[in-house]
Amino acid sequence: MKRELGVVKRLYRGKTTYRATRKIDGEKLTLGVFKRVEEANERSKEITALIVAHVNVKEHYENLHVKQLENLRAKLHKVGVVAIDKDKNLFLSKFGQAYSLKRGKLKCKLLHLSTNNRGYKVINFDGKYHLMHRLVIEHFGTPSFSLINKIGNHKLGDKLDNRAHMLEATTSKANNRHTVEVLHKNRGGSETGKRKNKTGKRKNKTGHTGVSEVVYISKKTGDKRVRFKSKVKVQTKQVHLGTFKTLKEASEIYKEAVDKSWDPSFVYQN
Repeated sequence: MKRELGVVKRLYRGKTTYRATRKIDGEKLTLGVFKRVEEANERSKEITALIVAHVNVKEHYENLHVKQLENLRAKLHKVGVVAIDKDKNLFLSKFGQAYSLKRGKLKCKLLHLSTNNRGYKVINFDGKYHLMHRLVIEHFGTPSFSLINKIGNHKLGDKLDNRAHMLEATTSKANNRHTVEVLHKNRGGSETGKRKNKTGKRKNKTGHTGVSEVVYISKKTGDKRVRFKSKVKVQTKQVHLGTFKTLKEASEIYKEAVDKSWDPSFVYQN
């Protein structure tokens, strides 16, 4: 089919599109991109009619696009998709999915969300990153709901499952209890069993607090000697109590030092 004035054919990534363009007041404007040449020809005829009627073409299509965007946002709101950014170009569904309104087009694109170092889905808008499960709770939770001084909890422990019915708002204490009693995990997220300390290491092998096992190797003979070190914390400082041949002796010295360490003037004499 013959193309009208201002209709340009373009091949991009193996797809053919037709653009309705026109030079107005020295500025070349693209006033529509179409898949079919018939649609582009209709837009070109429409532009010609507006020019003949002395209508500001650029302002006319800008106003038309704004109205179309408002109608699209209203339709999205009816099906439970809400805008979450200031410009109302980013939308969120109750299934934990985010959509972006393509610039200059009346189409929404499903976004691929990134994951932070704690394993939660995040989305970046208005100059900062937001946790997806908190956004879903805020927009699709109970009407009287507030996340102030509360945290979002995944009911089944799956951090990637951000559907509204799988999330709840709770306090930090209740969330820790849910992790241990319902999910059968420790606070750090590991399976319950042998408890780990803050550094992620298992408890000491000796089984006695304040006592650690040390192995000395002779440089000459290569023989190994096992000794036990004992230490106690006094007023934020670690005090070395000595190295002993037996575990029992090191443990007794530690217990004795703990009783004495309550005295501010305590200084252990080895």
